[in-house]
Amino acid sequence: MKSIINNKFAKLFILSVILVCLVYMIMPKRKEAPLPKQNEPVSIQSLIKNDETPEPQTTPSTTSPTTQSTPETPKEKEPEKLPEKSYPAGKTVDEAWETYIELVNDNPRDVDYGIYTEMSKIILKNTENRRHEYYGNPASIYVDKPYKVSQKGNYAVVNFEDPNTKDNLPFFFCKTPEGWKFDLVYQRKLTRFAQEAIVGIKRNISPYNALLRRYPFYHGFDIPLEIKDIYRVSDDAELAKKTRELEALANSPEMTPGKVLELARIYTITSMNAKALPVLEQLKTNFPDKADVYKYAAMVHINSQSDYKAAIAEMEKYVQLKPAYEYGHNFLGFLYSNAHEYKKAQGEFERALQINRLSCYASSKLAPVYYNLYNSLSDMREEKYEYLEKYKNMLKTAANNCTGADYERYVMLIQWKHKVNALPENMQKAPPTPNLPKAPDYDTN
Repeated sequence: MKSIINNKFAKLFILSVILVCLVYMIMPKRKEAPLPKQNEPVSIQSLIKNDETPEPQTTPSTTSPTTQSTPETPKEKEPEKLPEKSYPAGKTVDEAWETYIELVNDNPRDVDYGIYTEMSKIILKNTENRRHEYYGNPASIYVDKPYKVSQKGNYAVVNFEDPNTKDNLPFFFCKTPEGWKFDLVYQRKLTRFAQEAIVGIKRNISPYNALLRRYPFYHGFDIPLEIKDIYRVSDDAELAKKTRELEALANSPEMTPGKVLELARIYTITSMNAKALPVLEQLKTNFPDKADVYKYAAMVHINSQSDYKAAIAEMEKYVQLKPAYEYGHNFLGFLYSNAHEYKKAQGEFERALQINRLSCYASSKLAPVYYNLYNSLSDMREEKYEYLEKYKNMLKTAANNCTGADYERYVMLIQWKHKVNALPENMQKAPPTPNLPKAPDYDTN
């Protein structure tokens, strides 16, 4: 051992080893690079940023264990998006009108706003109907247009200066628990504006009648309605709910024929004629013995195109299926009368009165039929004056039958009577005595 220590070369070797060890201990150890991790799945929500792309990830610096990455400069805060307008129902009719005009000028894509009734929203889901919402006019013309509100109870009409032009047809509003809303159902049901020369109000019974007397009236739309077929604003939300439920069942096994007919009924009574007719045509093919299918088809023919010929064919089938039912005879009598087939109309209304002698509809419609038959005959025919007596008697019958909720129909009859000057006191009461030679006597043996 002493010889190794005394050996010069051995000493140098030992010193070299010690020096290398010291150097190794003093120098920092090189860090091993970590194994690459597998990419973890990234949720879609984590990728949704301002531009819907992920921000680049920053890699920490490895030059020194104590060096921290430079913090990013904070981005400028984006301005908060203002909430979309809600276009709520109005506390007053004026407020509702202003909200409605603001909406149609903003022209948002959606229609789910408080200013619309629920059935109005369903109608407007069809973008073609939105053009007719304000009579095909540019919405901007209504912004500063002077207007006047006429109101009766829970119904109101926004009127303009000249009632005889398409630019000035009325807008309909109704009061609901939420406030005043735009009533597109009755607006489509009651206004006529297909051509520039054809503007006015379709004359029939509605809660808006008393508010529309200043407008030109068009007769031939006063279809008799069963109670279940009268659209009421109070039923609007429930009708809309049922419509959405039935439409959701389309083409499913749960969509029974009865449910299909119910959907067609709702379409018909809420002025969605274009949606109702193809459904009704299919029902007629598959279920030809369902009387109500023909009734609703006849309504659509009148309300959409005033096609009395097509409607007559539908109601003749209805009456064949339900001959003892007053309603069918009233509807068919109405159609014959508007088609100027007065003898046929007389027969149907008289049958309706045989079934129900208190029928306001039959008596108020039969009186004008008698008058038209009176006018159609020459003065030389004694039958002419029989119709005169029938006409006068039916005016009295209508006055007795049309009371309470039916009184408006009697008002319509009296207005018609004055319009055409069908006043009994001005009408010839007996045939003139003809100045003819005495007829020869004939041998009857």
